[in-house]
Amino acid sequence: MAGHDRLGRERLVLRALCQGTPQGPVRESGRRILAGYRWLEPLHRIIYEVLLAMPFDSPELARQQLPARLTRAGFPDVEVEGLFRPHALSHREAEELMRAVVEDTRNSVRLGPPKRARSGLHSDS
Repeated sequence: MAGHDRLGRERLVLRALCQGTPQGPVRESGRRILAGYRWLEPLHRIIYEVLLAMPFDSPELARQQLPARLTRAGFPDVEVEGLFRPHALSHREAEELMRAVVEDTRNSVRLGPPKRARSGLHSDS
């Protein structure tokens, strides 16, 4: 999966973690599924850790407290409003998305970086 797509998926996971789903919060699922996940964007990892450290699942309290908690973690001026834009994920879909980003990481580590195309006029066939 391209890095750009993976970044978008990471942002969507964070939105689900911030807001929950119509069926309820997904932070415990996130804690379980994303344990050990290597975030492509370091700021995403910080947001994830700060969110999971909050002792509540309320999207309203998260929206109020996330900026101050990020500042205390050394990340002032992080724009968090985008994390609270509505999403259409159900609880099951949020969990599936979390599993997908973890699997994307496993596949990229297993496959390694993309090989460079050979330049020149010769064909391999």
